[in-house]
Order: sequence, then C-alpha cells, then structure tokens
Amino acid sequence: MITYREIDSSCLDEYDKIPMLVNVKSILKLEKIENGFRRILLKKLQPKNK
Repeated sequence: MITYREIDSSCLDEYDKIPMLVNVKSILKLEKIENGFRRILLKKLQPKNK
C-alpha cells in the first residue's frame, strides 16, 4: 500500500537520495489546428541524444 503525506522542506535531503533517472524515447508536442474548434494535433518528436 502507498501512503501519501504532506511534507515540508526539511525532508528534501531524503528525497535527494532517490535516483530520478528516466529514459525518454519520444516527446509529444501539442499544436493548435488553424480554424479548428478546440482541436489539437499531437506531433511525435525524437529527443536529442547527449
């Protein structure tokens, strides 16, 4: 079971110990469609490799 609780800045040292590595394979970019009523287009982009 996962327990959620509110913390303050005194706990940030603990959070700093957790690795936050992610593997990004693609990026979705939102674009408005011209003359479209509340419509968007999702474009899939490839991330830049370092």
